[in-house]
Amino acid sequence: MLADLDDAAIRERLAHRQPFQVRTSWSITSLDTLLADVRETRSAGHAVNDQETAEGIVCVAAAVPGLPADGRPFAASSSLLKSRATPERVAAAAALIKGVASYDG
Repeated sequence: MLADLDDAAIRERLAHRQPFQVRTSWSITSLDTLLADVRETRSAGHAVNDQETAEGIVCVAAAVPGLPADGRPFAASSSLLKSRATPERVAAAAALIKGVASYDG
């Protein structure tokens, strides 16, 4: 959801929360690193959490466009075991997640 905000808005919201909580040795702990990750997310249209929250787990997510009645944004996601998260599988999962997230049927 941060990818919908510009870098200045993200800095304003999160500057006081640094350093970020460390959950694994891959966790993003600085605002500058987070902003670089958010820029990659904007470019790709989806986010990849590669063991940043839990060791051995890779998560792929995409924001669902539009807001539900309560006005709170949400995303669709899927997790893979790191041992099975080849670049091809992550790309395939991202394509599926983006398809689900944009479904208007």
